[in-house]
Amino acid sequence: MELLINLDINILAFILLIIICTNLKRNNSCFFSKNKLFIFLIIINCLLILLGSFKWIIENTNFFANETAHFVINTIYYMLFAFPASFLGLYIDYQVHQSKIRMKKLIIPYLIPIMINSILVLTNTFHKALFYFDNSNNLKLGNLYTLFIALSYIMLLLSFVNISFNRNKIEKRNLQSLLLILFPPMICCILQIIFYKLSLIWCGMTISTILIFLQLRNQIINLDYLTNAYNRQYLDYYLESKIKNINPSKSFAGIMIDADNFKLINDCYGHTEGDEALKTIVKIIKECFKPCDFISRYAGDEFVIIVNFKKEDDLKKIITKIKNKLHSYNMLNIKPYNLSVSAGYGIYRYNSNMKTEEFIKHIDACMYLEKKRKKESRNYYKFDISNNS
Repeated sequence: MELLINLDINILAFILLIIICTNLKRNNSCFFSKNKLFIFLIIINCLLILLGSFKWIIENTNFFANETAHFVINTIYYMLFAFPASFLGLYIDYQVHQSKIRMKKLIIPYLIPIMINSILVLTNTFHKALFYFDNSNNLKLGNLYTLFIALSYIMLLLSFVNISFNRNKIEKRNLQSLLLILFPPMICCILQIIFYKLSLIWCGMTISTILIFLQLRNQIINLDYLTNAYNRQYLDYYLESKIKNINPSKSFAGIMIDADNFKLINDCYGHTEGDEALKTIVKIIKECFKPCDFISRYAGDEFVIIVNFKKEDDLKKIITKIKNKLHSYNMLNIKPYNLSVSAGYGIYRYNSNMKTEEFIKHIDACMYLEKKRKKESRNYYKFDISNNS
């Protein structure tokens, strides 16, 4: 009975992972291919599910009477045991901090539990504290088995601490997604210790993998492919939600930013260079805001930022900071043209009573007022089509 239950659980988990893989292959999504940790999690989960199923078949049938074969399969299985929790932790850390440099630095620390796990398994022949076989070649769990499971649980718990400690840096929707991704394997780790005869951990990891897949899928739907800012569709949804949930004690602001002379960049240097200019502008804009602020591409060279603020002067300082950073970028003479922007902002208060479209039109009008002032006063960065080198 236990064998059938375990096989049913593993087969279902394996089928779900295969469906995800098939979906990735069919859509040939380069977005997913860039998420190598996600691909690795799928592969390692599939391997562990297959090994776990094979292990349970051997333990509950006379398929193999050879103790050596039995030992080898269990050794490989337990050697891979710590990989999912460690790499799920690394994936969550990247989602929290959004830093590839940090992720590369953390690879070795996240490998430590895997190394401890490997040492325990490889030395199990001598101490037999993890698992051993009785005279009838039946697998018996040793005294360290609970500690073995706890090692994975500790890694998951550290990820939870990471999310909790940095929750103010994470957008609310992403915070909920990350916690949701983490809970299934944490719950299944506890259940695995209680119901040690059932294979539950990889069921939990499979649920997490599916949730990651859905999260990444939502990113594809909600993000602008070129700039990696949110797209207009998601801007409408997000802004509508902000307006709906506004209260007297908390206002928010919208900033409309437009790239100056962008058409000239396309005309003089081509659309590929225009794309690079947009990417640079978004990169600089992101450097001036918190990770929890909402940055979206509204139209071709226009961007809308929705931000919570304390004082109106803070908005002016942010806009000035963006312009100063663009000026510093221009001084590096990386490109044969200069980048500059016009910006306007509006504050949405509890009594504003504007719909989404009306608020967008309002901040758009504010932005065009600055554009008009620039043209009238000529007090703006002049577009230079000559080579600055």
